[in-house]
Amino acid sequence: MDKLYSSITESKTGFEIPVFSNNKPMHSKYDPIREAQTIIQSVSKSDFYIILGLGSGFIPKLLKENQPDCNIIIIENSDSDIDFLLSNIKGLKEYINENKIILTTINQIDSTLKQYFLPVFYNNLSVIEIRSWMTELNEKSSNIKKQINYTLDEILRDYATQAHFGKIWQKNIIDNLKLFSPVKLDFNTKKNAYIIAAGPSLDDKIQEIKDNIKNICIISTDTAYSTLKKYNINPDVICSLDGQLLSLEHFKNNLAPLPLFVFDLQANSSASRKIKNENGKIIFTKSNHPLVSYCDYHNSFNFLYSGSGTVTIMAVDLALKAGFKTIKIIGADFSYPHNKPYAKGTYLDSLYNNNSLRISTSQTKYSGLMFKTELFINNYRCKTTKLLESYKNSFESWLYTQNLAFSYQDFIYTINNTNPLNKLKETCFSYEKFIQKLKKDCSRFNPNIKRNNSDFSELEIALLPYIAFLKAQLQKTQKNIQYNELVKLALQNIVRYT
Repeated sequence: MDKLYSSITESKTGFEIPVFSNNKPMHSKYDPIREAQTIIQSVSKSDFYIILGLGSGFIPKLLKENQPDCNIIIIENSDSDIDFLLSNIKGLKEYINENKIILTTINQIDSTLKQYFLPVFYNNLSVIEIRSWMTELNEKSSNIKKQINYTLDEILRDYATQAHFGKIWQKNIIDNLKLFSPVKLDFNTKKNAYIIAAGPSLDDKIQEIKDNIKNICIISTDTAYSTLKKYNINPDVICSLDGQLLSLEHFKNNLAPLPLFVFDLQANSSASRKIKNENGKIIFTKSNHPLVSYCDYHNSFNFLYSGSGTVTIMAVDLALKAGFKTIKIIGADFSYPHNKPYAKGTYLDSLYNNNSLRISTSQTKYSGLMFKTELFINNYRCKTTKLLESYKNSFESWLYTQNLAFSYQDFIYTINNTNPLNKLKETCFSYEKFIQKLKKDCSRFNPNIKRNNSDFSELEIALLPYIAFLKAQLQKTQKNIQYNELVKLALQNIVRYT
């Protein structure tokens, strides 16, 4: 249904109202204002509203009269319907623009909500349905609500992650930037690259790795590192992405001979310091964290991109940029082959064995990992979970977006890089200049300026994950803490530990 409306009519109280293609008016022909008031009274008062159906704009106007600072997104059927309403309802276009009300279409619900609804900035949200509009859309209406709920769930999950890791990420980024030093990169791309992850199938592939040891460049994920060392296999490169202190467990033993370490800037800085203290070489990669983007924008360094948030993608991306022609990925199972969660020899072995009791053995703890969520059998007759399956789909989707030809057989991914080019550059970065710029921006920033999230500065966006952490912590004791107070704290804290 491209065009929802056919004409404009007038209510008995003199207001212009749109008419659907079936000749039914969208609003009451007797008193559309009273009707709009009744609809608003049926929903909870919020500081962010999603309105399903623009019509003549009665509902956003009433909301703005009572709550001038509220933020509104209005969803319409199509761009042509938006154009029709803005062109034919007198004064509507000007009102929408003056009040910074966001108009979007059904097809753009996901991207619009992700851009404008930030839980760290808004405390609550209400959805307002115009029943006549929903009825007119018929079967589309249920899909609209499903899409809104799905996107909001995704936004809130991401916010929960930021609220949990915001402080760790920010500290790691600053600390890792302090450790930066240039590293010249030189790989023998005549060899094949083997990416080693810590899935259970790695146990069956150790001999293949040993048999080919002279002809391969081994790029290990951090979790697989201790497994390889157990079999006296020394990787050429180790990749690490996780920001938690537990990541230090991967590197607590003797690291000799020292490989090249590739760490995301968000990775655990205690591990980075240990490696630096042992004269190890580290190259840092950048993720999509806004503080890293802020740093990159103002310094133009050539940090490698760490992929889409998984260490396996990070390792494959490195191999591609280094110019390897053939890349094999071992241990990226995204499932539980042999009914095990990990290969032998990971840091979990020592961790679980050290805490093993007669009534709670290491096997019990491993089983707890597997049975934490519901299991099902995948196409390769292995137990897996919805989360692991989503990781697998995400990984393979990423391979497709890179236009890579790949196969998957006997738990090994094989990638043929048809255009192998060395795209690695030596990174240039000045920590001193970055800190000078950061402190200058902090001193200039006024957190008390009244604004909505479309007015965020680069600095403010850079601090949002940490602000999310502060909000989650302080709301436990201060229910109504204001956003500008959170920004003040974030500014004070980042200046303090830089």
